Amino acid sequence: MSTPNFRKNNANDFYVLYDPEEENPWFYEDICENLIANAEGWDNISKNDIWSPERHLPMHSIVRKKNFISFGGMTFTVSAEIGIRSGYYSGANLDYEVSIASDWCGGDLDGDDAANLVEAFVEDCYDDYEYERWGWNAGLASMLKKKLTSRLCKAVQNMVDECEKICQRCCDDEYVCTGIFSNGEAVYEKKSPRSELKAIANGTK
Repeated sequence: MSTPNFRKNNANDFYVLYDPEEENPWFYEDICENLIANAEGWDNISKNDIWSPERHLPMHSIVRKKNFISFGGMTFTVSAEIGIRSGYYSGANLDYEVSIASDWCGGDLDGDDAANLVEAFVEDCYDDYEYERWGWNAGLASMLKKKLTSRLCKAVQNMVDECEKICQRCCDDEYVCTGIFSNGEAVYEKKSPRSELKAIANGTK
């Protein structure tokens, strides 16, 4: 039984990192330095040995950024970590994790889009949010809920867009998965209009 070589949680495509000759002992360090240099204003956490919790091909986080949003007397945090995820057989790829949190709950993007993440997050914490701040005025609470959802959705999408730009600057080889066979083997092709259409048609993008 085979398995796809690359895995991603949130990146739009596979930002592949590959040393074809496997002769450069500093290849990994070069990737980290390039990522740190291109993530201006982000915190360097490459030495913290932070790995995502997945058992299968976890991500080594290299840079992190947090944006804080004050709204209705509360503080919300939109965070992102960009890192390097190992390939199953060879190579690696850039990926990122985006999350949102308040004092009482949180949520991860985890392959979803910004609107769905924010909607689920607001629904999860809204009862506490409403009770703590606006439980005495249902009408005001309803209006603020809509505004909160809009602001958080924009903040999450801005973070995603920034992650994508950094990954694109740090990687020359952008691939899409154009097919997965019944035995688990995957086919990857360099990103192009043709390969993207193939991936959409095969349900792999």
